[in-house]
Parts: sequence; structure tokens; C-alpha cells
Amino acid sequence: SNQACRAMPCYLVDFGEAASPERAMNLDIGFGPAEYGFFATLCFTLPFMVASLAAGVLADSANRMRLGGVAALAWSACTASMACSTTFASLALQRGALGAAQAATNPASLSLIADLFPESRATTSAIFGLGIYVGTGVASLGAALNEHAGWRGTCVVFGLASASLSLPAFLAEDTRLTPPRSSSSPRMRTSDDLGEAATLPPGLWGRLNAIAHGMRRAVLAVPRRAAEATATNHARWLFLAASLRFCCGFAILVWLPAAMRVRFPDDVARFAVLHSLIKTFAGGASSMGGGLASDVLRAWGWGDSGSAGV
Repeated sequence: SNQACRAMPCYLVDFGEAASPERAMNLDIGFGPAEYGFFATLCFTLPFMVASLAAGVLADSANRMRLGGVAALAWSACTASMACSTTFASLALQRGALGAAQAATNPASLSLIADLFPESRATTSAIFGLGIYVGTGVASLGAALNEHAGWRGTCVVFGLASASLSLPAFLAEDTRLTPPRSSSSPRMRTSDDLGEAATLPPGLWGRLNAIAHGMRRAVLAVPRRAAEATATNHARWLFLAASLRFCCGFAILVWLPAAMRVRFPDDVARFAVLHSLIKTFAGGASSMGGGLASDVLRAWGWGDSGSAGV
């Protein structure tokens, strides 16, 4: 639901001559391609980037399952509430809030994966990465839904569906906070293992103060950790490849649906289905293949260098 709610608005704009206010949020609210470009990119990524610092601190100290569940309910509410927007400012505000809420997903999820699957992190991360392709594939179907329910109705449907999918996060346990069942069982990491950073002081003000201090430390540590992360040639090439991949992927996500609506206004539903299938199956196969190959190379003794090469 994370990726579906992030990508869905890109399928609700239409800059063609046949556009109607019921199916094109840009025409209904009144904004052009330049405003849309800001709405789809920086309006999401800037709040996401800033909130990621706080999300990392929270993921180190709070119940990660609850953190993910609350964040999912928040971005679901932002998605549904877009249906009530009447100005570009209100729409952009909800988009920014959605980006801030979705910042909690990666630190909470990836740290859980590292705890639960230390020997198959790459494969498990690849399964987690399937959400990118399945989610954007589902978002593509929003173009077809838009033809029948309108852009406001599509926002409500996606928001409600996302909220319902977030509820299981409140039923699962965070293994870091769960003591081992017996002395013979593999020991899970507990809050005692994490030191002072894993315990938030009591009281709202104390918690907020601890989070603020944690964010400050995280910001000051960014240059040092970035240098450490890119200390090897393998890491630098991997960072460059990932940057180019996300830039290209973002550009395609933002502008392909709008271009297809202008060029093929009578084939929107067919494009939605075909694009969804391509995203889900081709992207998913690539993600799973990369994860499996990385774990195989690691098992053969190639280590992190072999995994990075994949």
C-alpha cells in the first residue's frame, strides 16, 4: 500500500484536450505541468528526506511493528483526504504529509529483516522490494478506476484499502521487544542490547526531546557515515547505479501516465492493465532474481562484493 499510495496520484492527471474535471485533478483544482512536477517529486521527497531522520531514531527505540502500522494509517488518511482538496496548496500539503509518513517504512522494515533473517537478508529484502513493483502496478490500475469513479473516488478507494492492509501490523510482535521463549531458543535482540538509544524517557516532552537529540546526532553523522558507506569502489558504483535507477524510475512514473493519456486518450484502461502487469511481473522477477543471486554468491564465499556486483 506504501508504493500504491505514493504512485497513484500520477495516474490522476490529464493534460490533454479531452480531459474532464471529474477524471483529472489538475483540471479540477487548476494547476499545470510545472506545478504537477513539483507535486509529484519534491513535494514528496523533501518531507520524506527530513522525516527519515526522525524515523530512523524511532525505529531504533520504539516498537517497529506499531511504528509501521501508525505510519501506514497516516499515509492512508492522507491519500483518502486528497479527495477533499479544492486548492493546489491543500493537495501539496497532503502529499508532503504522505511523504513524511512513508519515511517510517524503510528503517522499521529493513531493521526487522536484519533481525529476523540474518542469513538470507538479500532474498528477504528482495521480497520486501516486491512491494515497489506490486504497489506501483496496483497504482497503475488507478487509471482504470479513475475512468469509472473519478479522481476523488479513486483517492478514497486507495486510502481505505491501504488502511485495511495496515491493520495486521498491530497484531504482530516486534522481535526486538520480545524475550526468548527458552534458553535453547535462538536469542532475539532486546531493548537491553541496544543501550540507551533504545529506551525513550517517560513523558511526552521527554520522548520528543530524546527524538530531537537523536535527529541532531543523525544529521551530524551523515557526512561521516556517507563517507564510510562509499569507501570502496563497489559501494561507489552501487550508489551511482542506484541513483540513476531511481532518477529514471521517478521520471517514468511521473510523466509516462500523463503522456499516454494525451497520446492515447481512448486506451487508458488497456494501458492501466498492461502497465500494471509489466510492473508487477517484470519488476518483481528482477527483484527476486537479484536477491536470490546475492544470497547464493554470499553462500559461495563471494561476500558483500559479490552481492554488490549483482
